[in-house]
Amino acid sequence: MKKDIKIGGHLPITNGLRYLPINVKALNYQCAQISLNYNDSYEIHPFDDTAVREFQLRTREIDIFVKFPPTLDLCDNLPRRKAFNMTVFRRHFQESARLGAKAVIVNACFERSLSFDLMEKHLIEFLREVKQEGPLIYISTTPGLIVYSRSGLFTSLVKVVKELDYEIKICIDTAYLYIMGENLWNDENRNSFLSKYGHLIDLVYLNVPNVGINGGYRDSSSIAFINFKLNSDNMVYDLLQRYPIILERTSLHVQNMDQLYLRSVLKEKAEKL
Repeated sequence: MKKDIKIGGHLPITNGLRYLPINVKALNYQCAQISLNYNDSYEIHPFDDTAVREFQLRTREIDIFVKFPPTLDLCDNLPRRKAFNMTVFRRHFQESARLGAKAVIVNACFERSLSFDLMEKHLIEFLREVKQEGPLIYISTTPGLIVYSRSGLFTSLVKVVKELDYEIKICIDTAYLYIMGENLWNDENRNSFLSKYGHLIDLVYLNVPNVGINGGYRDSSSIAFINFKLNSDNMVYDLLQRYPIILERTSLHVQNMDQLYLRSVLKEKAEKL
């Protein structure tokens, strides 16, 4: 288990890189996630060398994660679209390296009609072709905007990571794992899951599920609020001991409420030990 606790959130950089270190300090974060693209487009924010150097200096003590566009389909094997996706990936990857990011995060995003076997094959081919020196690559269990979460997706991602066996890890989204049948709120299930797959995971999106339409989706409520309905304390404590935690709510007020809840769990558990 990791001794250093790392809590962070998804922070905006639409007004420039200089505001991110301010938000990190205000929220007492040890890591942060950013997106380089404008809204839902594939175009990235242009940052000059001076802004990048200042950003690197002011964030040298925290881990920066870069989330790639959620609709970037790395499993699309049609030559024209694959070439476009590779161009987008490389552009984002190079800019992430320039900012000094620890890792880049891509969604497990693919068309509904694609079988798991083909998804694994295409994803492995894509990542082998584009990997270069720079940040680590994390594959998220968040299914992206092309397809809703499907049972069996996590097993396929495990196969991909084991096959590549180089600087590729999994970023788990607790909400979508629940929808896939992996209930980390249950102590026995969580212990079994982490014992089997924990070494392949390097980051956690702490979100809550709302099972319903199309098999389920991620609830917009904060983890602190939903804890009144779901007992999250044990899960939160276990995950915090092992991995950096990213809070993805867009509101900084909600992120602050959630990070205070996470720290209250740590304090309460420490007092009981």
